[in-house]
Amino acid sequence: MMMMMMMMMMMMMMMMMMMIVVMMMMMMMMMMMMMMMMMMMMMMMMMMVIVVMMMMMMMMMMMMMMMMMMMMMMTMILMLMLLLLLLLFIFIFYFYYYYKITHFLF
Repeated sequence: MMMMMMMMMMMMMMMMMMMIVVMMMMMMMMMMMMMMMMMMMMMMMMMMVIVVMMMMMMMMMMMMMMMMMMMMMMTMILMLMLLLLLLLFIFIFYFYYYYKITHFLF
């Protein structure tokens, strides 16, 4: 009888231990899962931030490119204007001198 009781006790203890271990394992698993989820969330957030940064960078680059293009256009226009002015001056001087010379001659 005593032996039986002991055995029962032992079995109970073993069961309890097993239960505790299983519980611990479950807890660990849960913790791991939570950690993984957190990590995933963090990664996703980071990815989102990176993507946003990339988008911002792209936008900035586009803006810069646009600005550069505008500047180029402006410079081109300015150059053209300068050229026109030069041509005008040349023509004016040319005609002026031509006129002077002709009048001097006549």
